[in-house]
Amino acid sequence: MQEDQMAEAQKDIKNMATKNKKLQEFYDKHSTILAERESELTAQILKIKNEKEESERTLQKELDSKKTELETYAGELKVRMMKIRLKEIELENQIIDEKEKSELRDEELIQVKKENQKQKQEISKLNNTCTYLRNKKDELDQQLKDLMNAGDEDEQ
Repeated sequence: MQEDQMAEAQKDIKNMATKNKKLQEFYDKHSTILAERESELTAQILKIKNEKEESERTLQKELDSKKTELETYAGELKVRMMKIRLKEIELENQIIDEKEKSELRDEELIQVKKENQKQKQEISKLNNTCTYLRNKKDELDQQLKDLMNAGDEDEQ
């Protein structure tokens, strides 16, 4: 019986060794498959990571380019706005200058009108004086004539 048990035990050991060997082969086979799969997945992860980094670099370059372009446009717009403001200031100054010139012309016109009025008054005074003097001359001429006529009458 012991021999049967021993034979049975040896048979069990052999079966277990076979099972162990098969399990080891299964384990080795699947470990290799898993290692290959892990290697493939790691390669894919690295590839995706590299693609992501490349994509980020490309997007960053595009972003920097667009940012530079936007800054350039902003600068150009600022320059245009400054030119427009400068033109506005120039026009405002021209308007102010024209207004001042107009006011000066108005003042000069008022002054000329006043001077013209004074000259008219002076001319009127001179005309009155001339009329007075003509009348006086005529009167004196008449008196002279009368005196001459009276002198001629005395001589006769």
